[in-house]
Amino acid sequence: MCPIVIVFHHIYRLIIVDEADHLNLGALQSIRNLNDEAGSGVVLAGNDKIYRQMYSRQRGYEFDQIRSRIAMRKKVYNDYTADEIRDIFPTLHTECLSILLNLACKDSLRMAVKIHTISARLAQAQGKKVTAGILKDIKRDYIGD
Repeated sequence: MCPIVIVFHHIYRLIIVDEADHLNLGALQSIRNLNDEAGSGVVLAGNDKIYRQMYSRQRGYEFDQIRSRIAMRKKVYNDYTADEIRDIFPTLHTECLSILLNLACKDSLRMAVKIHTISARLAQAQGKKVTAGILKDIKRDYIGD
């Protein structure tokens, strides 16, 4: 995936970089320079890969200038509720919803949707509805659980 950069042009500027974990050191240095020159804030959104690189023993020194500018490191948690999962998958039974809720909270909502999509296609090909058994089989085959 390519990072998405959104720049808001107001008195206070904020640069939001989604998928920032895909940026290389040169791109991060360019964002740092923009931050310094324009006085804009920067949000790097993505997974923890970027932080692992910044704090690794082998490559950490390369990120010193960037790391020293971090004001806040906010971890986002996948705390979905049963009602939210029911709203996303309204036709499923409680046992299926429980499996998908667990998957969304432990892994990601994207993975829960992907497992459901594959399960729904399989169930449709077999002339069935999605069941907990199908979800469990696809989950096991797809991610190994």
